[in-house]
Amino acid sequence: MKRVAALPLLLISAAMFAATEAPRKVSVGELLAHADKYDKQRVDVTGYYTAGMEDSQLWPSARAAKHSRLDDSIYIDPRIWGSQLHAHRSKDLLDPDYLRDRSVRIIGTFLSRGVLPGVASTAPDGPSITDVSYFRPVR
Repeated sequence: MKRVAALPLLLISAAMFAATEAPRKVSVGELLAHADKYDKQRVDVTGYYTAGMEDSQLWPSARAAKHSRLDDSIYIDPRIWGSQLHAHRSKDLLDPDYLRDRSVRIIGTFLSRGVLPGVASTAPDGPSITDVSYFRPVR
């Protein structure tokens, strides 16, 4: 009888584990080259981060950030560090001013064409990363 009662618990646990699948490790270049393949997927990516007025970009490298077009970068949704959304921000989400002009690791949801429909944002129409759960410098 105990085995029958444990079966539903085991099935529920397995379903929860499958739903929290690990993000896919991928490079900035791979995301840019195959954007549709990674659309709406959780990704774990390392790149060079730049930020400024209404600007928040992830590049393949520091050199690319200095010498490439904006089309060669991924927009990082700045709402991730807004105090109105994150009154008690996780220690895994550092301030963009601290991360500016550095190599960073970011985990979030990749969108091949801008932010989700119906979400107010200044994001460009190109690829972006939103719903970020990790944003820290590379050591």
